[in-house]
Amino acid sequence: MKRDVFFKERDERYFDFLESISEKAAIKSVIDEHEGVNRTIDRFQQATNGWWNEAKDNITRLDTRHDIPEIRANLLNSFKDKLIPLELFDQFQVAGIFVNWWQHIHTDLKTIASYGWSVNLIPDTYIKEAFFQSEMDEIESLENTIADTENQLQEAIEAAEIEPETDDDGNEKSLTPKYVVESLIAAAHDLIGNYVDNPPKLKASAKPEGTLPKTLPEGAKKETISYLLQAHQIAKLDSDLKKYKKEVKEKSYRLEDLVDAKKYGREGMIKYIDDLIILREAEKAAEEKDSKKKGVQKKIDALKAKKELVADLVEAIGQPINDEEAQALILKKHHDTMQEQLERYLNREKRALVSLVEKLWDKYAVSRNDLESDREDTLSQLNTFLTALNYQ
Repeated sequence: MKRDVFFKERDERYFDFLESISEKAAIKSVIDEHEGVNRTIDRFQQATNGWWNEAKDNITRLDTRHDIPEIRANLLNSFKDKLIPLELFDQFQVAGIFVNWWQHIHTDLKTIASYGWSVNLIPDTYIKEAFFQSEMDEIESLENTIADTENQLQEAIEAAEIEPETDDDGNEKSLTPKYVVESLIAAAHDLIGNYVDNPPKLKASAKPEGTLPKTLPEGAKKETISYLLQAHQIAKLDSDLKKYKKEVKEKSYRLEDLVDAKKYGREGMIKYIDDLIILREAEKAAEEKDSKKKGVQKKIDALKAKKELVADLVEAIGQPINDEEAQALILKKHHDTMQEQLERYLNREKRALVSLVEKLWDKYAVSRNDLESDREDTLSQLNTFLTALNYQ
């Protein structure tokens, strides 16, 4: 980066920070948004992608060629050949990126060499994105609805202006929807009680007019209706929120079951569930407390219920993941892991650059003349105060 990104020339000896960099925090934004920095990041990402397109062929042959040390040496050398010429990292840093990546995938490679492209190497998130995007979109949409409803509920509670309860120590408790609704109904009931004997039992309603005494004055009637409408709005939002959360929970459980079915197929999933039941039975037998045993039994019952749904789940997913699909997803995981390691090193370089410029800011952003001027202003104000206090 050139110095004119941050500085302007004051005279032949000095530079000042640009007016656009008016505070220290702006330095990071300038670097993050700089075209040259982003171009460098893009160059490294493209170089790494190019290396991966060649390197992955070595990994795809692991199930038939088991020489992992030789593959590692070849991949390390080819990685160095791609990245060192870009002149940001030295050979040791490039080797560090590779070694960190290799440590993350080494266990996977040994599994591939011994057992082939096992679906157990695929993260569930990859399976969801590849095969169940519509289900994920439904859950995301519901989660957005939940966030919106929570905001509306909080705004409605604040608008009700109900005083919170206090505990024995006098500390305010959090306002719950139930408490606010009950307080609003109680306020409406007390208001009616000022005008009629034995006021009717009230409840939150979208149309409360018919439940109010006919002799209630118009002003009191409007205020009472307002209380009950607010109570109705809060009660409905709270009810909707619980419904949406229940839907998300059910759909999330369903999605997890679909992922398992996609991984293992009918027979594989039945065996997978049976193995889990055996483990849970052993866990239950090891527990000494009845309460703990009941908790484990609930898990066993849930697994047995899930087993009854296998046929439905298998029908919903179509065909289970085949070897070609498993290979593609595992390779994608390995490629993403390499990009994550590369990003860590690139971000480290960015942080070093930010730190360097921030140190210049700390040292030079405020000139000596400005400091002396501020000191004189402070002394002048101090003298004024002392004079006012008749201090000699």
